[in-house]
Amino acid sequence: MPVSEIKPGMKGKGKTVFIGTEVSEFDVEILGVMENYFPKRDIILAKLSGGPLKKTGVISGMSGSPVYINGKLIGAISYRFGSFQKEPMAGITPISEMLDIIEEEGTEKPMNYRNRPLKFIETPLMISGFEEEVFNTIAADFEKFGFLPVSGGSVTKNDSISVDLQPGSAVGVGLITGDASIFAIGTLTYIEGKKMLAFGHRFLHQGKVNLPLTTVYTHSVIPSSYSSFKMSSVMDVVGKVEADRFTGISGELDALPELIPFSLKINEREYDYKVAKNKFLTSSLIGYATGSAIYSLLKLYGDFTIVSDLTVFIKGEKSLHLKNFFSSDVALFQTQNSIVRPISRLLNNEFKEANIEKVILRLSATEEKATASIENVKLNKDRFNPGDTINIKLFLKSDRNELDEKSISWKIPEGIKYDQLKIIISSGDSLTLLEQKHFPHRFKPRNFEHLLEILQDQGANNEIGIEIIAKGEGISIDGYDLPSLPPSFQKILKSTRLTGRINTTQMCSIFRKRIETEYSISGSHILDVTVKQKKKLKKESK
Repeated sequence: MPVSEIKPGMKGKGKTVFIGTEVSEFDVEILGVMENYFPKRDIILAKLSGGPLKKTGVISGMSGSPVYINGKLIGAISYRFGSFQKEPMAGITPISEMLDIIEEEGTEKPMNYRNRPLKFIETPLMISGFEEEVFNTIAADFEKFGFLPVSGGSVTKNDSISVDLQPGSAVGVGLITGDASIFAIGTLTYIEGKKMLAFGHRFLHQGKVNLPLTTVYTHSVIPSSYSSFKMSSVMDVVGKVEADRFTGISGELDALPELIPFSLKINEREYDYKVAKNKFLTSSLIGYATGSAIYSLLKLYGDFTIVSDLTVFIKGEKSLHLKNFFSSDVALFQTQNSIVRPISRLLNNEFKEANIEKVILRLSATEEKATASIENVKLNKDRFNPGDTINIKLFLKSDRNELDEKSISWKIPEGIKYDQLKIIISSGDSLTLLEQKHFPHRFKPRNFEHLLEILQDQGANNEIGIEIIAKGEGISIDGYDLPSLPPSFQKILKSTRLTGRINTTQMCSIFRKRIETEYSISGSHILDVTVKQKKKLKKESK
């Protein structure tokens, strides 16, 4: 029924699930139509009654409940008048505006509705399988998007539970499944062949998406003066959500979404998840699951050591394999960040879509500390000639006051043109930060393959990074330093038109190495080294 035919006083029926999987009816009385409530969008105002609504008011989880007048669909319950209502008053999204989603016309941007009396009905976000600290983090992250985070669980499947999927049925939209799950709960509005509409308002308003659609079992409606909600558990995947627009979500039944398998093993315990492919959410979802698994086996704060081994498989590309080592009272948070950052960088790169096929994470964790500091560095002498060998000795002191010694040698090239060198010795990750400051051109990716190289080359906490830098003008091509080019060749390169590929540098890296240790390394040292250049002999006059 078009909005133009809807008049105050009309009576109709709405459909939703109050308990179990059975669709129930409730009464609807039209109060009026607010035209252009949002730009070019109308809202139908209605009073609801029947079932538990007198006691509960408008229920979170009713979003998408279809409303019919004279057997004709007018739209979906989607808004409420704030909290603490004395009567169940709701806003209905017209079905004509929801049908635009199926036609892929709903490409509008988010609209500001903060100061409006009508607000989206909060969407229950059922969160299960996460430790309390992680649950609180997820809740804080999603509440700002209009979700009502609720701790949930699974439902025991048996032959007595069946679902006849129809308008009014409860449905879930998933972000992560498996040994932990996050699902938003709403109501199915409309089915046309295999196409479906639900919610009556946006999920996350992300446009095209690829998310699992499931059936839902409603245990009960929890009454609340602030916001009543459906306590639910998700059941079977029955389709996929393909569009997430301002006026609702749409998708296809009997279709399977593309999810990313995430395998996590910490010590001897294994976890398996499937995570939504989403450039904004995937890395955070993997971080939530990782943090929760660590919490469940270890403590939240205090000394512990975590060794991480992360592999990200990318379709058509080399896999990204990163190892790291964290030992501190915040090792858990450091581990999470080391996993979230590279995955987020891949998914939000500027070159191409990173089609992640699988993520495997292996963690080894102990409740002990394993740290060491670089106490001292010694060289075999102070002044060197071209062709001499620099012998570097490093002295480490562990948290148990044990001493360890590392040695490394480097031969100065015969034709070196620099007479002043700096030797920087630091932990691998700290050295990377120094390099980002002094050699930013190295960290500007040229293409997706180069981005993988940059991510792969990040230093680890248990490595000692050693870099020898010469101060003087040089040339960098595509992020690689060329410190010993003849001046005539430098001039030729500078005159080329390869804009963005050739950079003039004031410092050149002439040696770089990492040494792996069994400690999380701290401390850094910078040594100045003089290279005595051979004096050029003057030509004797005849």
